[in-house]
Amino acid sequence: MEYVVLRSSVIGKLNETKQEILEELEMADGDGMRVKDLASSLDKSKGHISDQVSDLEEVDLVEKRVADDGRQRVFLSDDIRFLNKADFPR
Repeated sequence: MEYVVLRSSVIGKLNETKQEILEELEMADGDGMRVKDLASSLDKSKGHISDQVSDLEEVDLVEKRVADDGRQRVFLSDDIRFLNKADFPR
């Protein structure tokens, strides 16, 4: 799935690393992932993963929350979950 950011009349495609972050979080489902775990599963040559996550957080695609285990994790935002599950006519 390819994610496109629509915000305040700005339309832009996410770079490959950000796409991969969203895909990893989608596979993690409701469990979220620690930034450290995201970094270990992605290509680090494309920039700091924490910076990429912060960029995604700024456009409300992901959110950082404390999980049940007391550790901070990154989750897909509720808006993205809704859009992924919605069946919009094409």
